[in-house]
Amino acid sequence: MAIVPCGSAWVTRFRVQPQFVIRSSITNKLSASLHCTSSGIRSLASASSTLFLHESLNALFCSRPFNNSYQRRGARLIVRADKDYYAVLGVSKSASKSEIKSAYRKLARSYHPDVNKEPGAEQKFKEISNAYEVLSDDEKRSIYDKYGEDALKGAGMGTGDFSNAFDLFESLFDGLGGMGMGGRGSQNRATEGEDQVSYVDAILGTTIKVPTVDGMIDLKIPPGTQPGTTLIMAKKGVPFLNKSNMRGDQLVKAQVEIPKRLSNEERKLIEELANLNKSKAPNSRR
Repeated sequence: MAIVPCGSAWVTRFRVQPQFVIRSSITNKLSASLHCTSSGIRSLASASSTLFLHESLNALFCSRPFNNSYQRRGARLIVRADKDYYAVLGVSKSASKSEIKSAYRKLARSYHPDVNKEPGAEQKFKEISNAYEVLSDDEKRSIYDKYGEDALKGAGMGTGDFSNAFDLFESLFDGLGGMGMGGRGSQNRATEGEDQVSYVDAILGTTIKVPTVDGMIDLKIPPGTQPGTTLIMAKKGVPFLNKSNMRGDQLVKAQVEIPKRLSNEERKLIEELANLNKSKAPNSRR
């Protein structure tokens, strides 16, 4: 046994025979001197000692404090903010389903890649579709509001890919010619619009402005148009998928507005018209 100086501490060095197991404690003062790693402490790991291995000593006396390691990890941490789906659609967090749908329809028409050829339009179209897919679903919206976008992916509710964005668009725009996908009966179904035709215009005929993917276009309302009549705007619908030179038809369903209140003059004219029709009725039966 030998006493080896190590800074201000004294460390016992044992020469251990193979058939014996020696237990020894090292005082806390051992770690007070960095000189230990290059002098007497390394003798503990010499070929004649079984107390420590060189690797163990390096780990004990040459490693940095744990908190520094954490700081290094923290310095490399990259924080990625979740995408704000409400901002993508331009609606508030308290927006209703109808408001969200209306915002999506407006933006999707503007950024559809077969209509908008500007750089980045395709990516914007996908972002709009992803935002609507989440916010239009009560369960997905609730998870997103509470925990963010990553929680949706973790729950297996990740947003769809680009082809799904087209499917979503087609499902909401059947009345505008869909995406031109053949074999789908819903492609020819008209969708009710928000603009109404007055009963006078429906009787006499008129021309109104109708929104399309190309902007506002004139539509002629023929005289005698009945409520629920479907008018066809040929080749004014959405371009066919992967065939931008081909367009679908836009179908417009007429909504005739019947006034709930009439002025005295309007009522007098309507009554005169009704009396006129009554007087013509017997003659029409002959």
